[in-house]
Amino acid sequence: MLFATISTKATVWTVSNDANQPAQFSNLQIACDSASAGDTLYVQGTPTDYGSVSIKKQLHIIGAGIKPSGNFLYGYPTAISTIILDTVSYISGASGTIIEGVTNNSTLTTYTGCKNIILKRNKFAGSYRKFNSCTNILIYNNIFTAGYLRLSSATNIIIMNNIFSSSYIENGGTTISISNNVFLNSIAFSSCNSSTISNNIFYYAAVTSTDYCSFSNNIGFGIATNIVQGTNTGSGNLTSDPKFTYIYSTTDHSFNDNNKYSTQTTSPANNAGTDATDIGIYGGQYPWPESNIAAYMHLISPTMPVVQELNIQNSSVPANGTLNFSVKAIKTAK
Repeated sequence: MLFATISTKATVWTVSNDANQPAQFSNLQIACDSASAGDTLYVQGTPTDYGSVSIKKQLHIIGAGIKPSGNFLYGYPTAISTIILDTVSYISGASGTIIEGVTNNSTLTTYTGCKNIILKRNKFAGSYRKFNSCTNILIYNNIFTAGYLRLSSATNIIIMNNIFSSSYIENGGTTISISNNVFLNSIAFSSCNSSTISNNIFYYAAVTSTDYCSFSNNIGFGIATNIVQGTNTGSGNLTSDPKFTYIYSTTDHSFNDNNKYSTQTTSPANNAGTDATDIGIYGGQYPWPESNIAAYMHLISPTMPVVQELNIQNSSVPANGTLNFSVKAIKTAK
């Protein structure tokens, strides 16, 4: 197995920086420092950013999930401006950490030798995410709306089923697999060499600055050049409209919460991937999770049960009586 297993004796802690939503910790950094390796932190979505946090041990950070931008009808995001995965060079430290359901508005940095990291169901803005000289990194079901993902001297990196908008992958190498993503607007890569690139959709996102990469079964639309050019090789690539289900604007090709990046029945992406699933974020190993709100296909919960309904069944309860209630929750896979 590539990624570490969290101990069955791990403790779950709650964190909230909102006095109206009290938890065991009000400060995320103190919670991370106080927790033991292998513990899980549930970090409440609130109106206030949690600031900068340095993680120096294996933790599972779970936030409130991906939320529509500026729309708090469905709850607040768990915003963490700066995340540092800290480790003494080539010693475990933060290795094995899982981060899901958070909004990272500035930067994410890993120290040399960090390994076995999973990022899933997060929203990344700000300037960069750096995994220099790291190994065994799994990145899936995230939205990147700015900056770059730098992989200098990184090995065994899997980047699957993400949305990149005005955001690009930099310094990809020989053991980096990039599949079933949707790249929107601007460029998709910078100095990305010898990577395996398959089943992606490049929608007005230039496929340039790559060398000796293998491109298989990708779709390009609104780009000035062919997907395969120069020293790159590949087959099964198409230059065609992917026929997304709905695009809000025909002139602004960046990510929009209203856009639906599933494909129509006549799309060339359907069942056309190297694994016979769809090209794009709805195919592959980690298909894009279903949203609970039809209007927002990108409103994604973390991979834990989330309460949808809480119904009180008796209107009054005497002293020492019993309060009867029912709970409806949902949990999405992976």
